[in-house]
Amino acid sequence: MPDILTMQRALARKALLQPNHRFDDLYGLVRDVYWLRTSLEAILANDGANTPGVDGMTREHLKSERPRAQLVERVARELR
Repeated sequence: MPDILTMQRALARKALLQPNHRFDDLYGLVRDVYWLRTSLEAILANDGANTPGVDGMTREHLKSERPRAQLVERVARELR
């Protein structure tokens, strides 16, 4: 999987250069386990990660690798 930032920049360039282009399968990127894992790590790095979400989960719940992997897999499964 290419670097996420590189992919985002490429998509943005294409959108600017070809405003009528129809992007296919962006949803595939959104539900990709690598992208979800990277997103989770970015969220947990925020100071706001100490605040519980609507499900009551905080950074504390995701301290170890196993709960993180389970959460990413569950989200990916639900998005499919």
